[in-house]
Amino acid sequence: MLELTHCLKSLRQEPADRLRGPERRRCMAQTVAELGHGGQRIAERE
Repeated sequence: MLELTHCLKSLRQEPADRLRGPERRRCMAQTVAELGHGGQRIAERE
């Protein structure tokens, strides 16, 4: 199972925190897609 390090979490979370509305959702969806198979569950857990 893929584990996200603190560094990876902060790299993806900081830009998303600055976004609002559809831009934020698009950024989050792109992140989940980049995580690959099981990415949605990993993102929910983290």
